[in-house]
Amino acid sequence: PEIAYECSLCSHCTAVCPFGVDPNGLFLGMRTAAYQSDSGNLMAPYKMLLGYEARGNSSLFRFFGLSGKSPSVFFPGCSLPGYNPDAVFSLIQWLRSRDPSLGVVLSCCGKPSHDLGRKEAFHEMFNTLLARFREHSVERIITACPNCHKVFATYAEDMEVVSAYQMLARDSSMLPAPCGYSSPMLI
Repeated sequence: PEIAYECSLCSHCTAVCPFGVDPNGLFLGMRTAAYQSDSGNLMAPYKMLLGYEARGNSSLFRFFGLSGKSPSVFFPGCSLPGYNPDAVFSLIQWLRSRDPSLGVVLSCCGKPSHDLGRKEAFHEMFNTLLARFREHSVERIITACPNCHKVFATYAEDMEVVSAYQMLARDSSMLPAPCGYSSPMLI
């Protein structure tokens, strides 16, 4: 079962396979099967990652800034707000200058559970998140995390998923100011 976790699930092999084989899907399926048949030993090395995911979904760190209808929502992911909250705040201000009705949601998309083969846990987390989005008529999700982008693009099929970085690149004349950091801000 350990071999199921030897792949990084980056999808590069699937993208370049001339025969249309999907090794990414194969490894994900192997992980799901390994997790379902495991007695708990396989997840031991990922205890910290799963704890991080749980904190990202806890009421202490989760925030749903949605009021009424919010056709667009900014979802920075669970890592960037903790790593660089000033950059997230600047990006929110920049996005809201273009769309004052923008909603903001701080949470975890559940990708750690997804990639570890914890299929039921992932779908429970992700479907709860999507239900909240649908309650507020969200049509477009703006992501800052490439992992969240991949998850939403794959599983939120009825919603448009846009990278905040693509938006910044299209409108680079109005980049947010650095957030008081002495080094250049990487958004």
